[in-house]
Amino acid sequence: MADSAVRSSTTKEDKLSPFVTLIHPPSDAPPTSVSVGKAGAGAHSAPPEPKLIILAAWMAAQDAHIRKYTAVHHIMYPTAPILLLRCPLKNMVMPGTGKASILPAVSVVRKYVPVSSPGGLEKENREPGKQQPEVLVHMFSNGGSSTTAWLFDFLGEEEHGGCIPRYTAVLDSCPGKFQWARTYAALTAGLPNTLLARAIAWPVMQGVICGYVLRYFIIGGVRSMLSGLFRRREADSPNKPRGAPGPRAAPDEQNGSASAKNKSLFRADKVFSGRDTLSDRANAHNTPARMEAEVGGRTYIYGPGDAMIDWTEVERHAAAAASAGFDVKTERFEESGHVNHMRKDPDRYWGLVGQRWAGWWADRRQKGTCPESR
Repeated sequence: MADSAVRSSTTKEDKLSPFVTLIHPPSDAPPTSVSVGKAGAGAHSAPPEPKLIILAAWMAAQDAHIRKYTAVHHIMYPTAPILLLRCPLKNMVMPGTGKASILPAVSVVRKYVPVSSPGGLEKENREPGKQQPEVLVHMFSNGGSSTTAWLFDFLGEEEHGGCIPRYTAVLDSCPGKFQWARTYAALTAGLPNTLLARAIAWPVMQGVICGYVLRYFIIGGVRSMLSGLFRRREADSPNKPRGAPGPRAAPDEQNGSASAKNKSLFRADKVFSGRDTLSDRANAHNTPARMEAEVGGRTYIYGPGDAMIDWTEVERHAAAAASAGFDVKTERFEESGHVNHMRKDPDRYWGLVGQRWAGWWADRRQKGTCPESR
């Protein structure tokens, strides 16, 4: 179905940067959707289409593979533009560079879902449960989880509007924590499966992983420890005037905000975090700011056959989200690998996507509170 859609439809793409592309709806798109109604609306009319679909691809995803997803999205939601976020290897190894690379996407989100329109989270109009989702977020693996977290960080900053649009999320094979063997599997996934290629890749990729661990765990941990030591010494200094306030403690970073700033003596702590940056970006999806915007809930699609993301970590993340009050659904695919669940069972997969998007309206129809129109 996806391949035929690519051949039969003409789409225009605006490449805003090497990592951000806006894919316009097909020029021959039908005026209404059929798949959404079957997947989630039941006997009722199909819900409104997303104003924007954010598709955050996995690390080093190839165009041919990405098109299999964008093509079906255009069949299900023929009038919805797609904001494609790519994530090369260097963006995962250097998160600061990776976050900056996503900045061009902010203007696209604001164009289709302005803060001042009903599609935005206006501060004076935030009644929980009464505002429908406007954006469908479809993220894949830790690469997509990271780019989505970075984009939402930008959108939450005052200079970029100060709020995240209301959205519904589908998380495919994510998020996960850093694990040495699984990270190596992810880095070498696209290499030829030959003895020579593996022999060459092994020392190179192991070196990349060692560099990541050295930078973000070891050096970062030492700097954080020294920073805390200097703060304590300053607080205990006998030269400090009686009653004078001590040094300001670093902000609480338990939610993993990428924009959290350390005001300590060693400002390099902002770069050398001394912790798993993947966990930071995963935890960012479970913050209060995300909960306020994620009015349509989320669906995790994952499985034990994933060699790159530990399925138990996905379930832990889902459980933490549910405990925090998020609307969570987990769907475990038993026989498919990393970002391969759609290929294994496309009907089930796209049914889940459609059900998640339509779920907000279906729930309110059942309660008799569904709005007639946007």
